[in-house]
Amino acid sequence: MRTPAVAYRSDPQAIRWAEPDTLTHAFQYAKTAKVNKVGCISFRGTPYEVGVDWAGQSVTVVYDPGDVSTVTIEVPGTPSWTARPLVIGEYTGQRGAARAKCQPAPDHSRLLAAAQKRQAQRQARQAPALAYRQVWANRPTPPRKEEPQDD
Repeated sequence: MRTPAVAYRSDPQAIRWAEPDTLTHAFQYAKTAKVNKVGCISFRGTPYEVGVDWAGQSVTVVYDPGDVSTVTIEVPGTPSWTARPLVIGEYTGQRGAARAKCQPAPDHSRLLAAAQKRQAQRQARQAPALAYRQVWANRPTPPRKEEPQDD
């Protein structure tokens, strides 16, 4: 009878070690979450930014229960990516690529056109100010009186 240690050492096949990524993925948890209209999910009471491209869709959140500072987002048919907790800062980020593709760049502004029209109406209604320089420069000159000459 052989002991397990002897059987292990006498096996002709090489030891095949598992990849670290495979082991990490095997012991992670998964949960389904729905992306809201601004492109975020709420996971354990903390908002995570997923992207507005996925608004309204369900995604799978893969996480390590010991460390939720980053979570992996998986959607069937696309490569997985990492999401971090949402930090609302002083400035906003760039718009999503899908939104830029869907909407053409505006060539005019209806709001600006309306404001310009109202400004023109106000200026037409406003009484013009009197500039005395123009009045003085454009005044008719009275004819000169000639004085009688003494001879």
